[in-house]
Amino acid sequence: MATATTTKVDPEVDDLKYNSFTIFTKYDLNPNGSVASTYPLWYFTHIREELENDITVMENQIKRNYVPEERIPEYRENIKKLRQKLQDMDDAIPKFNSKIRDFINDVIPTLTEKLVNALPSRTEMERGLIYPEEESRRMTTPCILLNGKELRWAKACAITPYKDMVTRSQLEVMWKIARKALGEDTNIERIRKG
Repeated sequence: MATATTTKVDPEVDDLKYNSFTIFTKYDLNPNGSVASTYPLWYFTHIREELENDITVMENQIKRNYVPEERIPEYRENIKKLRQKLQDMDDAIPKFNSKIRDFINDVIPTLTEKLVNALPSRTEMERGLIYPEEESRRMTTPCILLNGKELRWAKACAITPYKDMVTRSQLEVMWKIARKALGEDTNIERIRKG
């Protein structure tokens, strides 16, 4: 799996006209300004859903008198903290303009094609025709050449190509983030050859 990079990013730059454009926000950064995770916070919608569920459960417990009277202030404080986390997650969702969305739409087909060609087919997997050493090499050694737009997207995803090439794992990250940014499915198995 691709790991987080130590590349510093400026989360305030959300326009393609700037070379430092990134998909990460201030909520994705370590205190030193580097990206904390391989994926941006807004990628994980299930975390948001869990927070909403926790808030609903706690509010219902108070409403139905399941919480002892002396613990109600503690519950309310926890609800307040969870709501703040939820607000932070909402703030972390970048507001991509049409130019950025068009750029991502232009990049996805070529990323998809390269990813499909780099993945072993289902038949190869089922028949045991895959060489583990080759798959390991593809996942860890930069071997997939990127074009200009793809290089720009890699940089936006805080991925540093080596001689304009990335590993298959890095390509998967770029593809998943692009698909998620457009609200599309990110399951790689859907594009694997039969």
